[in-house]
Amino acid sequence: MTNDDKLIAAARKEVLAAFQDAALDAGALRALVEGLRAKAEMLQAYHEDETCEPVEAERLRWSGAYFNRQKFFAERNFSIERLLHLIEVRDHLRTQGVRGFAAVQPAASHKADMSSPPRNPAAANDASTYQPSENLRKFVEGGDLRTIRAALRFELNNNRLSRAHLLAALDWARARVEGVCVPYEEKEFANAIDADRSHWTADYFDTQTVYLKTNFSAERYAHLVDVRIDLRERGVAGFVPTDNAAGQVHEGGKPAGSGTRERTAAGGPAQTPRAPRAGVPPESGRSTPSLFKLAMLVGGALAAALILLTLVK
Repeated sequence: MTNDDKLIAAARKEVLAAFQDAALDAGALRALVEGLRAKAEMLQAYHEDETCEPVEAERLRWSGAYFNRQKFFAERNFSIERLLHLIEVRDHLRTQGVRGFAAVQPAASHKADMSSPPRNPAAANDASTYQPSENLRKFVEGGDLRTIRAALRFELNNNRLSRAHLLAALDWARARVEGVCVPYEEKEFANAIDADRSHWTADYFDTQTVYLKTNFSAERYAHLVDVRIDLRERGVAGFVPTDNAAGQVHEGGKPAGSGTRERTAAGGPAQTPRAPRAGVPPESGRSTPSLFKLAMLVGGALAAALILLTLVK
């Protein structure tokens, strides 16, 4: 099994694990599954044989045991059809009040200091009291550099985290796994860092995120932290922590209460959501904000799945 095969297997496992998270509703799972359509290597064609029973359309036959059996078949035949069927069965059982399928309110995976004190290299990088997120810890313990870097990029998009927390996350990972960072260099898809703050925009942040993926250096990571904090302090939409981060992704991909437009910290209307640009990875999170907000809030399998999916072609 190649490294890519192992990555795909791990991503599939986390996607299916998300179906067991009672904090996720059907809309969140559907958004996750629909996102798989862009990851051709992840999916298999639907088939039925002696090891994979067909899906059952008759709802009277849907039970907890049926759900678990179909989840087992989805492990063997990871197809869109089986995944969407699982969502439908799960939602039906939840509506019927079947034991083990009740919804729970999402709880923050970990609380973080949202303050942004002036950068002090001696203090900001002090990881002595740092507590990593569940997924960062898991991927660091796994030791795979690609997934560790993806997890760190994912942390960069959590608007609740402070500069000190983000820098400590990198230091914590580097102290445990050799080679997390590479030397800074400028090359194709890794252009130079721009120190002019007047050029720091949401687009610039997204572009630098692409460069970090190509050249994961401590300098680029720290620069992105500075850019992100600057955009947050200026109230740029997509970088300001919001009170409704726990909103579930409902039908149509809209979070609960999305009838009112999100506003910036300054009180003005938020920028119109931008369409994803070519070359900008989905982990920037602003093209599907509600799903990423939810993943950052609850952590667990949903966050792990999104982290791994950023690495699958």
